[in-house]
Amino acid sequence: MLEKFDHKQPFTEITYKQFGEDVIGLGTGLNKILGLKDKRVIIIGENTYHWYVSYMAMLCGTGIAVPVDKELPANEIENVVKRSKASAIIYSKKKEEVIKKIKDNLPNVEYFIEMNSDNTIEGRDVGANYIIDQGKRIVESGDTSYMEISIDPEEFKVLIFTSGTTSSAKGVMINNKNLAQNVNVVAAYVYLDHNDRLFSVLPLHHTYESSIGFLLPMSVGASIAVCEGLKHIVPNLKETKPTAMLAVPLLIENLYKKINENIVKSKKDKLVKSMIHVTNALKGVNIDIKRKVFKEIYENLGGNIRIIVSAAAPIDAKVGKWVQDIGISFLQGYGLTETAPIAALTPEFDPRVGSARKSCNMCRA
Repeated sequence: MLEKFDHKQPFTEITYKQFGEDVIGLGTGLNKILGLKDKRVIIIGENTYHWYVSYMAMLCGTGIAVPVDKELPANEIENVVKRSKASAIIYSKKKEEVIKKIKDNLPNVEYFIEMNSDNTIEGRDVGANYIIDQGKRIVESGDTSYMEISIDPEEFKVLIFTSGTTSSAKGVMINNKNLAQNVNVVAAYVYLDHNDRLFSVLPLHHTYESSIGFLLPMSVGASIAVCEGLKHIVPNLKETKPTAMLAVPLLIENLYKKINENIVKSKKDKLVKSMIHVTNALKGVNIDIKRKVFKEIYENLGGNIRIIVSAAAPIDAKVGKWVQDIGISFLQGYGLTETAPIAALTPEFDPRVGSARKSCNMCRA
């Protein structure tokens, strides 16, 4: 994983080895020190390495993960905590003030765990780094009980509250089999391997990002670059050079608009349109020179982008066609939280703008 923990510093690279050790350390600590085995734990915060570690620790043997939207107001966060019957809350530093506001109203929450904090246990408060370090010591002493936990595919592991279409938010129960089916089926539609890097910009509390933007690349040994935020998308793309990106229509349309505004300013709009026609004709006879011809456009997206996936809402067809015309595989999907989340997806080998393709039957198993 790549993440900027300080905007003024370059991206930090975190290896799979460190990630694995941190997950095992946190999972062991949550179970052995805090007694949270089989209990429900809220995870709330921006996209960050510590969110990934927390989520994976829950999936691999601690309890039930309850990802929550970091943008919810304090009263709604409090409501979700109570409705989910959570025993603990893992939160990022940026949510500290909100947690303080609702803490006294949550007597049933046993622990408030701050991500990336070294604080020792003080009442109900503790730092996640402290738990990870203590968990690692327990493992080093010979206790490998966390790693020996048997995973039941049918076991309820994730509870996600979704607004749906009517009334108040509803809790959706997801098991490990649901998540695994998504990873396995999507892998048959889109090819990814250890050379790929996904750009994480969508919120992780949605299954779209946590399943396809996290579990899928992890399953093939790919890397993940964590975007600092919406205003940092273009510079972060250039710095991390990803090969794939999950997005929503608004994000893709904004990138399309900005890139084409720059093309017009440079007075190259007619040339670009002309070259799109030429390269499309050449591709029709199996000669693909799009990446070379549109190299300047690619550089604005990091230089290596090859796949952009749009989901969550319809997208303007001309935008999708333009993405394809410059040589990027443009895929569209349809899903629901209840399907964890993919229900339909255009395959990389047969993309069609304006269609989410046939349903992925196994995704709904």
